[in-house]
Amino acid sequence: PSLHDFVESYTLIKANGEVMTVTREDDPNLFSAMAPSVGVFGVVTECTFCLVKLQYLEAQIKSMPFQDVIPMFKDIMQNNKYARIVVYPSIDMATVWRANPVPKKDDGAARGAVTSINYINFRD
Repeated sequence: PSLHDFVESYTLIKANGEVMTVTREDDPNLFSAMAPSVGVFGVVTECTFCLVKLQYLEAQIKSMPFQDVIPMFKDIMQNNKYARIVVYPSIDMATVWRANPVPKKDDGAARGAVTSINYINFRD
């Protein structure tokens, strides 16, 4: 999900000085357009976010030939809470990143996971 998926409302100042609040319920079309608008509708001065409870994730990343990803695609997307596939066409490779919630911080480590404070990809 994008950050916009967690926004409940935007307050913006239009070019004519009018202050306007846009919500998903009141104006779904304008609300949807706010994410990619880059300020076209006005200057956003306030956002209200829906917060979610902190979750510990066990993440895995694997590099593989792109052709190996194709038969696994549906399974990857349906059976993981979060998944990302990045294709590198010039080298016919892909990285498959998946992450799923675990009840406690150390549960992933018990299965061999390591702590990483940075994004990791197959070139690291």
